[in-house]
Amino acid sequence: LQASTRQHVRLGSRLPLDRMLSIFYGHLGFYVNHYFFGVAFWMLCFFLMYFTLSDYGDPSAKYVVGSSQLAPGQKYGSSYERIARSTIAKLCGPLLYLYLLSNAFPAFLTTVLEKGLFSAVLEVAVIQNITLAPIFFSFQSRLIGYTFKMQLLTGRDSSYSATGRGLQIERRNFAELYYLYAESHLIPGAEIFLMILTIIAIRVHRNNEYSDDSNNIFWSLVTITLTSWITAPFLFNPEQFIFKNICSSLSELCRWLCTNAPINSK
Repeated sequence: LQASTRQHVRLGSRLPLDRMLSIFYGHLGFYVNHYFFGVAFWMLCFFLMYFTLSDYGDPSAKYVVGSSQLAPGQKYGSSYERIARSTIAKLCGPLLYLYLLSNAFPAFLTTVLEKGLFSAVLEVAVIQNITLAPIFFSFQSRLIGYTFKMQLLTGRDSSYSATGRGLQIERRNFAELYYLYAESHLIPGAEIFLMILTIIAIRVHRNNEYSDDSNNIFWSLVTITLTSWITAPFLFNPEQFIFKNICSSLSELCRWLCTNAPINSK
């Protein structure tokens, strides 16, 4: 609720730039950044698909994208997709590294001060990847941004929660997880998945005439984000990999899909 008050307007108009940015990063900007990251990622995939389809079937479009593929005296082709891919390559270069480092550096520095440099490198570079921390971070980021948007638009879940409540760690079946995360994660993830399939299908149809490796970082980001949005609600469900719980969840999901029975969600 503080995001819609005049408090931030007053702070932004009266504080110097350095203090204003520090308050923005630690308060309102924390939620705004998560929201725009999810929106920007969806739009990035959409416009890549849009420009790919714009060139599809156009015999005048040239798909030469790398300087190594140009003959002496030959100029770049007029492909819309080449422009889009070049933009993505720039965005998924230094800017992406800067974003990732800015989010990881505070935790890394804290671990260095508490446990030492070797333990910090081991924890950040090895342990967090083994425990699938990037997958969970992407899932958490999307959830924070979606919740922030819905609270601003509808006021949903914006009531005060008293202190002293226990940890909300309990297992949910597949049907309940779909009910809880379909709008925020599963449906946007499915949309992005269909966009990527469209791009890949056009690539295969063109026999990879314009393939290059300049966007490996972008495709890695797509893979991590899609895996997170579609599988993280089920992957990080407590006690999910117990065989009895898996059978129970599948049975409940089939009952929900095949009948008109409501979802037993709290």
